[in-house]
Amino acid sequence: MQPARALLSLALIAVAAPAAAAPPKPVEIAYDEFSLPNGLRVLVHTDRKAPIVAVNIWYHVGSKDEPLGRSGFAHLFEHLMFQGSENHPGEFFDPFELVGATDQNGTTNSDRTNYFENVPTTALDMALWMESDRMGHLLGAIDQAVLDEQRGVVQNEKRQGQNQPYGEVFERIFAASYPANHPYHHTTIGSMADLNAATLDDVKNWFKSWYGPNNAVLVLAGDIDLATAKAKVARYFGDIAPTAKVKRMKPQIAARTASTRETMSDQVPQARLYRVWNVPGVGTADADRLAVLGYVLGGARSSRLDRRLVHGDKLVDSVSASAWGSELGGMFFIQADVKAGVDPATVEKIIDEELKALIAKGPTAAELAQAKTVTEAAFLRGIERIGGFGGKADVLAECAVLVGKPTCYRDSLKTTAATTAAQVKAVGKKWLSKGDYTLTVTPGAKAAPVDPPAVANLPPTTVPPPAKGLKTTPSDVDRRAGPPVTTTFPPLVFPALERGTLANGAKVVLARRPGLPLVQLTVQIADAGYTADPTGKPGTAAFAMGMLDEGAGSYGALALGDRTEALGAVLGTGASFDGASLYLSALTKNLEPSLALLADVLLRPTFDAGELERVRAQWLAGLKQEKARPNSLARRAIYPLLYGAGHPYATSPSGTGTEASIAGLTQAELKAWVAARLRPDRATVIVVGDITLADLTAKLDLALAGWKAPAAAAPATPLPTVALPKKARVFLIDQPGAVQATILVGQLVPASTDAGATPLEIANAVLGGEFGSRLNMNLREAKHWAYGAYSGVSDALGPRPWIASASVQIDKTAESAKELEREIREYATAARPPLPAELAKIQATEVRGLPGSYETAGAVLGTLTGIVRFGRPDDWAAKRAAAVSALTPAQVQAAAAAIKPAGLTWVIVGDLSKIESGVRALKLGDVKVLDADGAVVR
Repeated sequence: MQPARALLSLALIAVAAPAAAAPPKPVEIAYDEFSLPNGLRVLVHTDRKAPIVAVNIWYHVGSKDEPLGRSGFAHLFEHLMFQGSENHPGEFFDPFELVGATDQNGTTNSDRTNYFENVPTTALDMALWMESDRMGHLLGAIDQAVLDEQRGVVQNEKRQGQNQPYGEVFERIFAASYPANHPYHHTTIGSMADLNAATLDDVKNWFKSWYGPNNAVLVLAGDIDLATAKAKVARYFGDIAPTAKVKRMKPQIAARTASTRETMSDQVPQARLYRVWNVPGVGTADADRLAVLGYVLGGARSSRLDRRLVHGDKLVDSVSASAWGSELGGMFFIQADVKAGVDPATVEKIIDEELKALIAKGPTAAELAQAKTVTEAAFLRGIERIGGFGGKADVLAECAVLVGKPTCYRDSLKTTAATTAAQVKAVGKKWLSKGDYTLTVTPGAKAAPVDPPAVANLPPTTVPPPAKGLKTTPSDVDRRAGPPVTTTFPPLVFPALERGTLANGAKVVLARRPGLPLVQLTVQIADAGYTADPTGKPGTAAFAMGMLDEGAGSYGALALGDRTEALGAVLGTGASFDGASLYLSALTKNLEPSLALLADVLLRPTFDAGELERVRAQWLAGLKQEKARPNSLARRAIYPLLYGAGHPYATSPSGTGTEASIAGLTQAELKAWVAARLRPDRATVIVVGDITLADLTAKLDLALAGWKAPAAAAPATPLPTVALPKKARVFLIDQPGAVQATILVGQLVPASTDAGATPLEIANAVLGGEFGSRLNMNLREAKHWAYGAYSGVSDALGPRPWIASASVQIDKTAESAKELEREIREYATAARPPLPAELAKIQATEVRGLPGSYETAGAVLGTLTGIVRFGRPDDWAAKRAAAVSALTPAQVQAAAAAIKPAGLTWVIVGDLSKIESGVRALKLGDVKVLDADGAVVR
């Protein structure tokens, strides 16, 4: 049930080796480097495994650089830089969607702002033109309307966080942990007052000051070489004028000498305890050693705190410890979810005891070695990707910007690999012996948001002079012509599949994947999902699968976690509507013992009575947390409403069941369910890795030799179709004090195996499946009432749900519902049919993005799982691409007609004292009010 926790060395992922006499060969991310005369620093890493290039640009400016009264500016500008530029009016995403870019996003933190995307190799010119145009030619595209739009979007992003349980915690932690004049005193998203006070001149001067080439690092990774990079980067970026140089600040750890504490109330189901210390930041040996200490204390599945508080005294449902890092300093966190009825002070006392014991005696040799093995495996999994979070481009950029040297991960490697028990003791004593801040969140009324007022009489922002000694170079790019048009695209290359059958009848599907020394596999078992829950026992499948790794074979729950992490493996179990699954990611060198562990979990789970009761208590606490979050509460409600009582899919999409059903599950029932449902004649083992079919089947036959199918025929659950409601319905759930309302609206559509499934999925994409689709462009970009508005259709063997959703500011709930209803109705009834340009963009995204979509083994594994579950052909990716490419606007409109506005079901969660009358006035349908368990209140 509990996944292994990967050890991260603060903000940087460091690789460490298992303890050994001889030092291991270090992991290298090879790169070349050059700089333009205007100061732009460029790193180039070549990786030809896929025809894509990761473009990752980091600006060395974040919320730490914001002056008093201008909090949130860095994050606001991240949004503004997605709004088009002087030579490309409109959304920044548009040309990227047309070439099938993948893994595209932008983020801001205290220290930097970054933008990244993976593009087909042939589209690199377009990507560099776009990135350079917003760097050098942005301000003419920013006017008051654009500022107001993105200010509203950012404020709804802030409200979305505030609306979650424990959503105000980090505002308090940063304000209490750092003095008022410290760059980290405020959070990155900023205050509502400062955002409201921002003027057009303010934000333009902020951009002129810091967003120049001399404050940026550009990383190009993938299907690229140094000569190509030099020519293209100089052409597109060389003529951009430098700005002032962001002065690299010295570390400001702000170590505290006295302990302080606060208590706050929130609408939460259980108390949560936070303890925080200010510690050194990234690029320091102490940060790496504190990460090791965090893993031993509360990062491993069998950590000191887990053993004592979760498994031993059973006072908390979860506990964790970790070190977080930033450029100027870091934080060491301990967090615990306290069981209902337990005094948080008791938990705090035990945390203090365990921390002091670890500092006094240090970690054991086994704990230390396990931390290093887990770190090595986590690093290897991260650098499978060239781009995105934790990929190779990200590691190089982070090191270059925050530490000043792209190879800083090697220093972290050495430190972690060489860390001794004595050093762990010393670093703990130095930084964690005093000066902690404790915050206890207790159930009760939601505390007022922490949002300081605007600063009066702020001086106008000024632009510092540009850095000296830098110059521009001429460019032949005619920016008036717009971004380069990409006319050719790399073909999709999906690995060939090999198939086999084990001695026990289980099927095997292999996609050979040379490269990293990892093998990933999943065991997919049909007719063993939520649909296999016994009548009146929702949650049985998910709970039974969650118990498999809570003790198996000769291993207890903690020993099983230790063995998994010692092997550098990741092992997981789970269930969905249509099946059960087990997952294993193993180092190739440890594949056989890792498979033996998987076999223990699958064939020999112990269902220990003590562990069963512990997991049951955690599960019940999780159910309360699920119902405290507005989105998961709404989804728990809408599925039973869509399917109706008695349907196998009429349960929460989480599969977690109800308090009554989970409380009543017995050990005998769980064992019987596993024996009846987890059978090899309904199983397929899907594998991606550098291994032959013969070798794989031999290893699987050995590991799974004891897995035999029962004599009784495999049970199957019928999945009947469901008639849509004769008229629309509206269900409201009260969330007092909510600053946003969560709106879900949906209906059922045919199964994933239906002949019209692909056209319907494309029809959905036009309406709400992408950032640039109609719903998001309306509620986020045009109205700025929501941080996002999307729609989607889930995969299922039976009738599947189509659901549109948005979390909107509370005073625009009725207006947002009205807009959603209008957009859906006009699209479904052909009043506003799909435009050829809209369809072409979706087709490009779906088809041209495929070569980059299969960069990782995990992505290949996901497609193979769909091939197996839904009986698709081996060349499904290519066949679906061809089908998508052939669609016409008329065919997409015909598919959209499956959405019936008159039969929609609405679920809206929010403060009914503020929204109910407005929603009722819309007359969307009959209105009923539900409680958190889905029962009708009125």
